[in-house]
Amino acid sequence: MTRATTNLGGTASDVVVGKVSHGLMSMTWKPDPVPDGQCFEAIKAGIEALPPDAKMFLNGGEFYGHNLSTTNLEMIARFFEKYPEFVDRTFLSIKGGLKTGGQPQPDGSPEGLLRSVNLINEKLRGTKRLDLFQCARVDPNIPVEESIATLATLKSQGKLDHIGMSECSAETLRRGHKIHPISVVEIEVSPFSYEPQARQGRPDAMIDF
Repeated sequence: MTRATTNLGGTASDVVVGKVSHGLMSMTWKPDPVPDGQCFEAIKAGIEALPPDAKMFLNGGEFYGHNLSTTNLEMIARFFEKYPEFVDRTFLSIKGGLKTGGQPQPDGSPEGLLRSVNLINEKLRGTKRLDLFQCARVDPNIPVEESIATLATLKSQGKLDHIGMSECSAETLRRGHKIHPISVVEIEVSPFSYEPQARQGRPDAMIDF
């Protein structure tokens, strides 16, 4: 059993999750997705390894399918449809806010975020709440304050529960957090991907929640 747990931040500070989360992108990213049975067993194993009072942090994406399709969301919906007993034992974070027509580009506009959040909820089919939404990248053409304010409005409408940020600098995080508490920050640091925004601020320079 995995014992290491932690609390999330912001409006999710009362949520206890395992320190090791489960990224779901590789399950559906390829032209031939991993079979449901194999995906489901992997997800279940992670959940069942946690203490009863902790949730498994599941990280999916609106566009985590071949050719940026919604295959990932559809797989997640099928999992919770088959295993509704795991709904309350998971914390579902979904990345969105991407223009998928032509060359993918960040879209933090009010219209783009409304489209993204609505599509995510449509594909989840009510099987699981959208616990947290985060823009996959910071939109350089939209002030981060405007994007976070839009998400706060969508939260007040019941379309999502918490707000996160991804691949952002410490300064961008501070600006977003002033508009609405940020519960989760996701930054990939690897030899293959280290986004310009993230390079502008080390994790230890970021604000306490």
